[in-house]
Amino acid sequence: MHDQFTDTTPSAYDYPLLVKQLLHTSLVQARDQQIVYRGQMRMSYSTLHERIGRLANGLSKFGAQH
Repeated sequence: MHDQFTDTTPSAYDYPLLVKQLLHTSLVQARDQQIVYRGQMRMSYSTLHERIGRLANGLSKFGAQH
């Protein structure tokens, strides 16, 4: 995307930085890397992906749609 206020550079992303894209990339490239939240909770990206899937399935049972 190019407008009058910003110039694109060769290092700029060609796609929007969406949460979905960031999570997918992390899952593919660093599946077993640990996520640490405030020093209190740890989980891998693969575990996070699994938990997101379970949450999505639970929400769909209550009628949530994407």
